[in-house]
Amino acid sequence: MKSKKNKKAVIGITIIIIVIILALIAGLAFIYFYNFHVFKEFKICILDNKIQDTGIPCITNEFCINAVKSNITELEQLNNLPDIFKAKSDELFEKAVFCNSTCKFRQVKGEPFTEKIENCNANEQEISVQIKGKEGLEILRFMKENQDKIR
Repeated sequence: MKSKKNKKAVIGITIIIIVIILALIAGLAFIYFYNFHVFKEFKICILDNKIQDTGIPCITNEFCINAVKSNITELEQLNNLPDIFKAKSDELFEKAVFCNSTCKFRQVKGEPFTEKIENCNANEQEISVQIKGKEGLEILRFMKENQDKIR
């Protein structure tokens, strides 16, 4: 009689241990894919040899960045984008726009989802945008909330 109860207890404990191990593996996999795995990466290159002059007199780079941003009406849409794109757009403006007696900006190539760039040339500055699980969920949430505006 006792041996049957012992066998059932051992089987029950084994099943519980297996379930706990599977739950730990699933939890670790979730943490990895949410925080570390890169699902999509795209690069934006800022060309140092193709510079356009706006003709706006300036003293500081910050003045130029604000002047260029205020003249691009499409930038208002950036306020609605997920945070990762806002941060990268700020980095883009800091690298592309500069003051040299007048406000100037470097041309950019490699827009997300349109022109795939493996690597920038040696004379180009690179901005890399990595979409990990966290950012992917943020993008999906954004698309779900704005599906009427996207169409």
